[in-house]
Amino acid sequence: MPNNARRLDRAAFIALLVLIYLVIRGWEPIRKAHLMTHNILASTNIHVPTSDLFLWTVCALIFYYGTKMWAVFAPHVFQLSAERAEIWRQRLRLVRLGTTLFFLGLTIFTLYRYGYNFSEAFSY
Repeated sequence: MPNNARRLDRAAFIALLVLIYLVIRGWEPIRKAHLMTHNILASTNIHVPTSDLFLWTVCALIFYYGTKMWAVFAPHVFQLSAERAEIWRQRLRLVRLGTTLFFLGLTIFTLYRYGYNFSEAFSY
């Protein structure tokens, strides 16, 4: 079980790093594409896709570190019994992994929707 738990934690952390990397690499191209296509005279489209990227990143960070800190803020749950504490740790790992992958998916979808070139994302 501990080995599986490490894999889940590692997968969530890697997904979080990939999300942050994609946002950093995609921020400027998406912003420039938005300015070129939507900032014309009499344009009513004021939605800025970079705000979505910022929102997905902040939400992913809140859920990732929030589930890690929950044990600190609610120690009484983990003091019930060893079995119950392990059940809650596993649930928090799954929530951490699920929400991080969800926000990574939203980030990829947002970048794809606004024309980000993924072949350039991982090339230098």
